[in-house]
Amino acid sequence: MANNYGLRIILLITAITVCFAEYIFNPKAISSILLSSREKKTVFFFTVSDDSKYAFVSMQDGNIYVVSLSDIQQPTYLTTIKTTNSLEMEYMNGYLFVTDYVEGIIIVDVSDPANPKRIYTSPTPMTLQALAITADMKYGYFVGLGIVHSYDLSTITSPKLLSSIGNSFCLFYE
Repeated sequence: MANNYGLRIILLITAITVCFAEYIFNPKAISSILLSSREKKTVFFFTVSDDSKYAFVSMQDGNIYVVSLSDIQQPTYLTTIKTTNSLEMEYMNGYLFVTDYVEGIIIVDVSDPANPKRIYTSPTPMTLQALAITADMKYGYFVGLGIVHSYDLSTITSPKLLSSIGNSFCLFYE
């Protein structure tokens, strides 16, 4: 009797690959929510709370929209966090860390997502596009125009700049 376990494994892997590819290349929406009824706006970035119950969505109008995902079949709009031009953001332990293209660093206490409270905004506006926060929330790295700004976040309401490194560049158009 010939051993055909190898063929069975190949067929199983092929079936799993086909099923996986179906979800990746033909995703089916579970639900949707319209955040702006006046005009179509592009979503720049989004992040989800640690418990997956809330989404924070950065839109083309510069604001951040807070959405409840407690009923994934019917997500609901909760509130708007006003910002000038928010880009990337990261949720950690009830805080939303935001890079804003005009305001710089913004930190929002979202422990009560329906009532977010801005607890920090850069005292000096800076152009930022990306960020990374350490898992222990002690340090934050904010990137803008080729410069990485390192901050001590041990006092969340008043981060301290530790260093800035990189080459700033300007684009000139004629």
